Amino acid sequence: MTTPESGGGNAAPQPRPRPARKTRAGLAVLVAAILIVLAGGGAAYYYFLYLPATPKAVLTEYLALEQKNDYDGTYRFLSERSRKFYSPEKWKADQALQTQMMAQWKITAEHTVIGEPKRSGDTCRIPVTTKTTMAVAVPGSTDGPTTETATLPYILVKEKTGWKIAFIEQIIEQSVEAMRQKGVSDEEIEQTRKALEEMFKEPPPEGQP
Repeated sequence: MTTPESGGGNAAPQPRPRPARKTRAGLAVLVAAILIVLAGGGAAYYYFLYLPATPKAVLTEYLALEQKNDYDGTYRFLSERSRKFYSPEKWKADQALQTQMMAQWKITAEHTVIGEPKRSGDTCRIPVTTKTTMAVAVPGSTDGPTTETATLPYILVKEKTGWKIAFIEQIIEQSVEAMRQKGVSDEEIEQTRKALEEMFKEPPPEGQP
């Protein structure tokens, strides 16, 4: 006669108990995975809070503030050299005048593409494509409303507090590039470059506009 203990007959086999160490090992892997995820999240949190923004991120935010006519906001992005030429008051006055002129001529400007940065040391150039529309005809012209698209360089410099807009250098580079795209002669372009460089050679005396 067979018994369940002897393994004979039709007795149902007894289930084998799972080794406890496998359960503990699985739990250890799960805990380790959670810790890795938490560590990664912490690293990302630290990255976004404390590491400096990239030139493209800085320019994107600057252009967004520019579209909102936030003069105080854009001024905070100016480089040290640019601030020597523009006090907060002068910056606001010049930007407000530009906004007023654009409204008068019904001009709208939309930055459609922010290109890839080209960095050289502490200087970074980023091409930005802008679509400009003038909804009224130019006085003395038979042309109606016009729309133009141009790609011009924006220049940033790396300072102690991060990447800043090199507005003075940018004015010169954009003026030269716009003339080149319009087919202006090299001689005229060079004359304009020298005139602008001379104009921005030294900041005005303190208190002088």
